[in-house]
Amino acid sequence: MAKNRFKLILVIFLTIAYMLSALLWWTIALTRLQENDYNKELEIVRLHQIQAENCIFKSAGYNKNTASSKINVFYDNQLIQIDTHQITRNLAKAKLNFSTNYVFNRQLKGIELSLLHKDDISVKLLQKLASKKRAWIMEGVTMGFITILIGIAMFVYLDRVVRLNQQQNNFLLAVTHELKTPIAAAKLALQTATKRPDSDIVSKMVLMAQSNISRLSILVEQILMATRFENKFTEPQKVWIELNNFFTGVLKNMELKIDDTQRLNIQIPNNLQFYADEQMLSTVFRNLVTNAIKYSEGQGKINIESQVNDNYFTLTFTDEGIGISEDEKKNIFKKFYRVGEEKTRTTPGSGLGLFLVKKITEIHGGKVTVESNIPKGSKFILAFSAKDSLLE
Repeated sequence: MAKNRFKLILVIFLTIAYMLSALLWWTIALTRLQENDYNKELEIVRLHQIQAENCIFKSAGYNKNTASSKINVFYDNQLIQIDTHQITRNLAKAKLNFSTNYVFNRQLKGIELSLLHKDDISVKLLQKLASKKRAWIMEGVTMGFITILIGIAMFVYLDRVVRLNQQQNNFLLAVTHELKTPIAAAKLALQTATKRPDSDIVSKMVLMAQSNISRLSILVEQILMATRFENKFTEPQKVWIELNNFFTGVLKNMELKIDDTQRLNIQIPNNLQFYADEQMLSTVFRNLVTNAIKYSEGQGKINIESQVNDNYFTLTFTDEGIGISEDEKKNIFKKFYRVGEEKTRTTPGSGLGLFLVKKITEIHGGKVTVESNIPKGSKFILAFSAKDSLLE
């Protein structure tokens, strides 16, 4: 499981790294493309400025040796004579978005002519470039953030798929073992009874076969019940059940060892009744008691208690076993979930018991919780509405 998760994390990390690298390259490429467009537009502005300068020199009748006009001005540190009206006409005729500006220059001790772009296009182009860069960078950051979120969502989804697949594999391994064991035991018992027709042997072997067939029947019923719960095909057939006698009967059918039976301490009033489905309630009781015995050490007591107040009716199953870690408590009620790997786990089970306990409790309008028992062990509390109980 850990190896599969590591591989999954590595694959998703490499995928996200590749996507972010491609996104970074794309952002840089677009930014450079925008800079190229900016430089091209600036070049066009420079060409227009050259054309405007030609209009100045043309209006002045300028050449290398002579110049004629009405006023003397400095342009680009050159002294020329120009006709201001002619310059304006030439600029308008050329449809160039430039105007002339005349300022007295103290250093040159004369009037200096300069060309001004009416729309100040250089500043606008620079602002446009900065705006585009910000836009591309923000889009890149946004897309990067979305990519990371998609990666996280992919990991969560695929991790759930990997976990579910592993749990299903564990379930198949567990069920295969749980099915093969009673079948093999029943078969061996019947073969022994056939080969040794002694009345005492036959009686013992038949009882053994019946016990294993009963165990097999219970497992099949749990699988079918879990399937019905998943497809929402099950409705409880509720009747009033006298709990003490009911639990006593379930214990007899469970065929527990004498030592295990002596560990059970049922503290439920004889006159307490509960409105529930008998088959479902027996499944809850059987699974909780089986787990308590399975995961208890030595001769630790297993207490089954009830409590009724104005709002709630509760059934509490307490053991003195190995307990459940805080990390496992949030997972134990999931379908197929079992602690550890099925190949190395020694305790039998299918991973359906606590799942069925939770589903049956919820179908009866209740809620199941698990707490740590002090100093050791676990405590399962089933809480139902007080109206479903009757204390005579």
